[in-house]
Amino acid sequence: NAEYGVTIMIATAIDILATIVSFLFSHLFTVSLGLFGVWLFLYILRSRERNAGQKIEPLTVLKNASVRKFSGSKINCINPATGENLGFDDFAATKEEVNEIAEKALTAQAKWSKTTFHERKLVLMDLMDMIIANKEDIAKYSCQETGKTYFEAIAGEIMTTLEKIRYTIARGESALAPESRYIPALLCYKKASVEYHPLGVIGAIIPWNYPFHNAMSPAISAIFAGNACVVKVLSLIHI
Repeated sequence: NAEYGVTIMIATAIDILATIVSFLFSHLFTVSLGLFGVWLFLYILRSRERNAGQKIEPLTVLKNASVRKFSGSKINCINPATGENLGFDDFAATKEEVNEIAEKALTAQAKWSKTTFHERKLVLMDLMDMIIANKEDIAKYSCQETGKTYFEAIAGEIMTTLEKIRYTIARGESALAPESRYIPALLCYKKASVEYHPLGVIGAIIPWNYPFHNAMSPAISAIFAGNACVVKVLSLIHI
């Protein structure tokens, strides 16, 4: 009877295990998604704990930024969803004005390249605050100029740009840190490494579908790497 009872227990345990395995395989996607959600939550929590010790406070260096007016051909902005002329009184830059902007950017970059990663993080945090404060206007213009919905504008323009800034602040410094390289035994008396240095002025030509995010994305990376960035948007876009 004792042996029979042990056999019943083992059979029951095997049956339960088989049921669990069958459930996991039949709900593999749901289980994987749940595990990914737990991992993402723990990752964000650890990231916050690491960043909490940095004591980074945003600056206000961007508050005095100005909008440059150009004197080239007039830009006619059309809402592709309605065909409406948005009536913005804007003009494209002439060749001379583009060259002037590039020269000014190069002059500014010479000083900017000497800033520390900590200082660059402060500026990006300041930029993040400005985006959050003006998110309604950014989304509104994106809707008008691309024909997308408000939800698409918030998700595709605001959230993605803020996440790009957050990730750059959290991971940019380590991504640009010097990296050692393998040395063959015959050259063991030497060292090899890869170092990342600012290049100067970065030019970015962007499409129209996400005008704000497409303009900000290369600028964020360029600025954090110690460069200046000149962005050329599609001539039909005002934002």
